Amino acid sequence: MSHDVGLGTDSNEANVVAERDFSSARISDTCRFIAFGILAATFSLLIADPKTEAHALLAANRNMFLLSAELSALALIFDYLHYVCANSAANAALKTNFLYDITSLSYRLGGKLYYAKQIMVIVSALIFVVVIALFGLTQP
Repeated sequence: MSHDVGLGTDSNEANVVAERDFSSARISDTCRFIAFGILAATFSLLIADPKTEAHALLAANRNMFLLSAELSALALIFDYLHYVCANSAANAALKTNFLYDITSLSYRLGGKLYYAKQIMVIVSALIFVVVIALFGLTQP
């Protein structure tokens, strides 16, 4: 029995498009949430009382935490630019019978920024988590 029944119909196409749009928006929201969380956590470490374990964690790994924060900030910039490009491509499509020009700079750059922000957040989060884990393993 085939599970492809109805593929290609307008209602299924609309469902697939709606699911893609929903998941894309959730991915962007999650990237933003993680990036802001890493920035907030890093800032908390930076202002931690020198007598605390948090200060010791930062002192031992300052450059790695700052790298993680920088990648998160870059992800937020990429997120913003992704939406700027998407808006520009959509405005251009409105002028051409609702057809996207997939060769336009805004369309191509928007797609690249969508993936770049995810990569930045993943690398940032991995650095953040690994540094904390390794610090915990090295403490008595």
